[in-house]
Amino acid sequence: MSVLPYVENDLPDVAPQLYDWHIGWTLYRLGFTSIISLENYGWFIEFTPAFFGAGMLSGANASWSFFGGSVLAWGIISPALVRTGLAFGTPISKEFPLVSYQALSFDDPELYVTRPSPRYWLLWPGVLMMLLYSFADVAITLLPLLTSMNRESFNIKSWFARRELNQEDEDQTPLEDRIPISWWTIGLFLSTVMSCAILAKLFHVNVGEGILALILGFIFSFIGVQSSGHTDVNPVSTVAKASQLIFGGIGKGAHLAEKPGQMLNLTAGVIAAGSAAQASDMTGDLKTGYLLRAKPRNQFIAQLCGSLVSIFLTVGLFILFTKATPCILYPPESGECTYGAPSVAAWAAVAVAVSAPRLPIPASSGYTAIGLGIFSVLCLVVKHYWLPKKYWNYMPNWNAVGLGFVVPQVYYSIAMVFGTTFNSIWLRSNPAGFDMYMFAVAAGLLAGEGLGGVFQALLAVAGVDGG
Repeated sequence: MSVLPYVENDLPDVAPQLYDWHIGWTLYRLGFTSIISLENYGWFIEFTPAFFGAGMLSGANASWSFFGGSVLAWGIISPALVRTGLAFGTPISKEFPLVSYQALSFDDPELYVTRPSPRYWLLWPGVLMMLLYSFADVAITLLPLLTSMNRESFNIKSWFARRELNQEDEDQTPLEDRIPISWWTIGLFLSTVMSCAILAKLFHVNVGEGILALILGFIFSFIGVQSSGHTDVNPVSTVAKASQLIFGGIGKGAHLAEKPGQMLNLTAGVIAAGSAAQASDMTGDLKTGYLLRAKPRNQFIAQLCGSLVSIFLTVGLFILFTKATPCILYPPESGECTYGAPSVAAWAAVAVAVSAPRLPIPASSGYTAIGLGIFSVLCLVVKHYWLPKKYWNYMPNWNAVGLGFVVPQVYYSIAMVFGTTFNSIWLRSNPAGFDMYMFAVAAGLLAGEGLGGVFQALLAVAGVDGG
């Protein structure tokens, strides 16, 4: 199944019927004309192995919450918005009543408020839900930890003092195998200096703004590590929107023009989000190494080598995908693209909003965002303080619900629900096989489609992809 992403283009008459099931379009062609709305709002099934595997790994709570967010956003709210005239679509066919509801950019800034697309309208409730829920979750779970820390924990000199292995500590890794304090402190200093120098030279971000971005990244890293550890959902990219709001205020205070303000906003925001995301990923890697009894010192060295290679690899892959699919950088008015890049679209929309002279957010969207954001925090408080722990899995994960608002491709959440349902059946029917092979199968599905996407991009660049 992992080869289907690029086989689809070479077999246009057969593969789409296997890879994508457009139920609404099929019923429309059979005479059920009103069902075309199912197609217009993106409700079709796509056999995406990556998200099937993601559903297997994420678990039932996150997957069903993601799907519930998709149903609420694209099955209930979006049609209601269009019907009441609060949001609008863009026709994409002269022959058939096909409409796109995914536009995120407009030439006229007034259209963001007067004629928003459902995707743009839903963006703000989704972002604010994830933002408030993540901050509230971190505050609730870190509060006991902070109150239990003694004064010695905040003594910087004690960090560098020679320590003995604490027999009561769960981590019994020998001290000589741990990461020396000098390694990460010196590395932190050098990376801070380099970051400030590059930001000042290439992006005209002064030293104070660069250091502020890194401090925000440090704060956001706690959110990423905590949320990833509890839910397998890393909301750093969304939570870091708070840094965009902060730098939007800085840009306006400095009376920057709109375009330079957007540059400052995105550059500093990416620094904060990127550093926090790397902290979260590395913590997960170190945890895996701990479970496998690997030496943290050796893992740290391997991470440094991987980071060096990734500099060239990520740039090369970015050039490859944007050359194969130019709509990533230059989206059409309809907003449709092979690679939707919902996170990128959200970053761009927030940058435009906070740098505009007047906040381009529809009033109905803003009020809904505030209401759903407060409701998500209340649910979290009820869950932690009044709901017995055995029922926690039945409470929605509002990070995942908000993701359903931000991501217009509803077939992703459908695939994840299929994946987690498959897991449940597999676990009940063959527990031994599940324990032995589940992680390998899920990882293979994730990696297989990823490699298939790279190969598909190579074929597109070479002009032999059938498109």
